[in-house]
Amino acid sequence: MDSVRSVANELATWMSSQGAGRPYASFFDNTAALVIAADGRIVATSHDSVVSRYRGWTPPAGASLTWDSLRIEPLGPGLAHLVGAFKESFTPPSGPVYEGHGVMSVVVVLRPAGWRFAAVHTSVVPQQAGH
Repeated sequence: MDSVRSVANELATWMSSQGAGRPYASFFDNTAALVIAADGRIVATSHDSVVSRYRGWTPPAGASLTWDSLRIEPLGPGLAHLVGAFKESFTPPSGPVYEGHGVMSVVVVLRPAGWRFAAVHTSVVPQQAGH
């Protein structure tokens, strides 16, 4: 399951490099069954919707994503469940530094091009000012 861990680490590196080298959508399974939920909303329901939603998006300068913990459970050949606690921070173009912590739960599938996120749920709690 080290290769599943490596795709999670690739995402963290990508965030810290302002999206260098690949589009955000490349982390996701290229299928109509892909779903992404975040903070109580379904934000994407296919790979095409991820491509459309995030076309040209890159993390802002100074962005970082660090994993506090990662747990990976094999579900079968070419299938795993990844759960990770993380911290993220960035400075929006027009605002103060944002810092938050959250949890990501991902069903990961192995494709010829490597492990891809097939079903994702994230929940993030912004850090309170002064804490």
